[in-house]
Amino acid sequence: MTSATFRVVTRGLQPGHSAEITAELVAKLFKCSKEQIAPLLGSKAVTVKRGLALDAATKYAQALTRCGCVCAVEPDIAKYLALSDARLHRIEPKLYDLARWANQADRASWMDAIRATLGRGDSRAVVVVDAADSVVASYARELDCAVLLRFDPGFGLVHGWQNGTRLLGATSYVSRDHGVASDLQPGPGDTGRWGNAWPLVADLLTDDHAGLAARKRAIEGAEWDRAWALGRSVLAGGGIPRDGRPLGSRQPAPLPAATPVPASRWFAKRSR
Repeated sequence: MTSATFRVVTRGLQPGHSAEITAELVAKLFKCSKEQIAPLLGSKAVTVKRGLALDAATKYAQALTRCGCVCAVEPDIAKYLALSDARLHRIEPKLYDLARWANQADRASWMDAIRATLGRGDSRAVVVVDAADSVVASYARELDCAVLLRFDPGFGLVHGWQNGTRLLGATSYVSRDHGVASDLQPGPGDTGRWGNAWPLVADLLTDDHAGLAARKRAIEGAEWDRAWALGRSVLAGGGIPRDGRPLGSRQPAPLPAATPVPASRWFAKRSR
């Protein structure tokens, strides 16, 4: 069996970093001209190196991060995680009740979006933070925050979840043009580009166990720890989890009734 390999991906500049200085540092790192590395500083994801062992990929990513790039190590897997209709049916039966959908194009759009997010979404840490209540914390790297998700009572017991159980998230993001979702608290690593996250728990949606395992191996221990710490913190602060099912996990949860709401929140535009 061949060992898993990884790729190094850049996604533009870190907030507060000079494009000119970063370009000079990266050009020096790769011994090339600033013009050649210009694509690395744009907003689109660029694969810098692939086919690396995890240690080598991590060193590349750390070097680029020191230069000022937003950088990540991801599994170097050619195929995407495939959606299991049987699994999706179990967790989101409404999608398969055709009588509920007056517009079948809306249903098709949801199905396409779920497949795309599962296959090409941001693979991130998800940790069970309250097994008794079937609550998990999905780490949204682009906002550096945790998105709490709750499933039906007893769901965690059926799946053998315990506090600290590690799952895989597949996340897509929504533009910040309409503000930040009311239930999210961006952290110091927030890239400033996105206002909401749509996390899916990949373990519940695919039968590709090898793909799941490879993606989990690519996630560093510090990220699992951060997902746990952030999730527990939000819970302790009275945070209300979102509906964990695909049709609900994009919708911001209501603010706790006992929490004073700043006036600015009432007038801020919410993410769609």
